[in-house]
Amino acid sequence: MHPSNFENIHHPVKSQIDFRVDTLAMRDVLNTFQGYIYQGIRGALLEGDSREGKTTVLSSNLDKFTTRDGTPIQARLITIPDRDKKTIRAVYRCIARQLKLPFKRYASSDDIAEQVLHYLSDLASIRNVNTVILIIDEIQRLIPKQLEPFAELMDALEIANIRLIVFSAINSSSSVKLLEQLSRKKHDHIRGRFFTRKMTFKSFTSLKEIRYALKQYDSLHYPENNGPSYTEYFLSKDYQQGFRLSDTAEILWDSFHEEIKKPLNLKSWPAQYFFSTVNLLLIDFLPKHGVKEFNEDMAIAAIEASGIMPSKLI
Repeated sequence: MHPSNFENIHHPVKSQIDFRVDTLAMRDVLNTFQGYIYQGIRGALLEGDSREGKTTVLSSNLDKFTTRDGTPIQARLITIPDRDKKTIRAVYRCIARQLKLPFKRYASSDDIAEQVLHYLSDLASIRNVNTVILIIDEIQRLIPKQLEPFAELMDALEIANIRLIVFSAINSSSSVKLLEQLSRKKHDHIRGRFFTRKMTFKSFTSLKEIRYALKQYDSLHYPENNGPSYTEYFLSKDYQQGFRLSDTAEILWDSFHEEIKKPLNLKSWPAQYFFSTVNLLLIDFLPKHGVKEFNEDMAIAAIEASGIMPSKLI
């Protein structure tokens, strides 16, 4: 079906909420954490800089973890808000609220914990497996004592022969204080459960990774069943003449590496800015100027428009 028939459709590339494109780094995270499950590891940490896409990686993989026989494991994502009061009750309230469990305003930690335990037990029984996963995002916002609820939940579920696995995401720039505190001997029981394995996440660090992501635009379709590819939707005529967005990979990578990465001393191309760059090219730059005009100058202009450059104070 011709792309023009889909002009009024809310395309994923235009959406910051629905937009998902597979990357090699995302696959690496899934494979690594899936390996932890097979090994019987009960906790692991995903560490990375801000804007690298850790939350997207975790939320995208919620329905992909399995047992060794391929049975899906239920997983839920909890994002920790920043609060002035660093209490255990606040953590239980956060868990219950994000799991959409009802609780009274003055409910005790024990009461809320009981509701959470019943919920997690039911999750495990849905697939008839004895494993359930909690993924904790922004865990650096907690203090060590606020990790106790996860240990308590783990112990309580163990009695019911249910294995709770806790995967966490932490921002490198703000993780020093928590990790330093957890290194103290009195927190051995917490560190040993949840922080024995750590994976460092970087979105894009090579031309190979860039090309792989761009090929997704050339192969993903919207609507999925009978729609054009993402690239074809925005560049119909050029696509029919053989253009593919992955053709831009080398110029994009070279432009970023030489003009942005080195001057800014970046370790990687953060996912937020990479996808913003590519989507700007696909929606605005290439349709306006033409694919034959794509060069280093256009690539740099799109990269700068993504917001990766530090703002200049007036």
